[in-house]
Parts: sequence; C-alpha cells; structure tokens
Amino acid sequence: MSGATQKAKRILAELLGYFLDNKVQDIHLRLTPDEGGHLIEVSGPAREAPADIDSFRLALTDGVQPEMESYYLELLDMGSGRDNHYLLGAMVDRADVVYAEGVLRVSLYIKD
Repeated sequence: MSGATQKAKRILAELLGYFLDNKVQDIHLRLTPDEGGHLIEVSGPAREAPADIDSFRLALTDGVQPEMESYYLELLDMGSGRDNHYLLGAMVDRADVVYAEGVLRVSLYIKD
C-alpha cells in the first residue's frame, strides 16, 4: 500500500468516527485519486449541525505541515479524540466543512 493510500485510509477512519460520533449513520463516501493526490468526500443526513462543527472546521483548515506527517500519522494510531482533528488538519491541503439543509458534508484534498 502506497504512503498516500495509507494516509487516505487513516484520514477516512477519523472522518467516519466523527460522523458516527455525531449520530450520522447513513454515510456516503467518495475517494477520488488524481495525479497529485486524493479528494475525500464524506456526507450524510444529520438532524442538526454537530456542536463542535466550528472548531472541527478550524482544526481541518489550520494548515498542512508536511515535515511532521509521519509523526502525526503515528499519533492518529494511538487513539481518538478532539485533538486528532488538529492532527488531521496538519495533513490536509484543503478542507471544506458544511452543514446545510440537514446534510453534513466534509471535503478534503491531500497531496501525495
């Protein structure tokens, strides 16, 4: 498994956990590779926006830190929690988090 695929797999696991923790169970997932990376899209119906959606959005858009990537991947393997959102943000090149019309949508782009 390539490094980019392994990274996408770990990010997807964290996103699925976030959706399930927020009682979103009808989850739609799309992973689209391209020449430069992977687009990850996760969405699902939710009765209300997650209480922490603003901090989640901020964490994911905090800025990529490629020099720390292997360290962050190891930390993700050690457990889950709110701090992991910032770990994800450090590995994500672009992020969009939206709750509209009863649907939670998260789109991420990670470069290879």
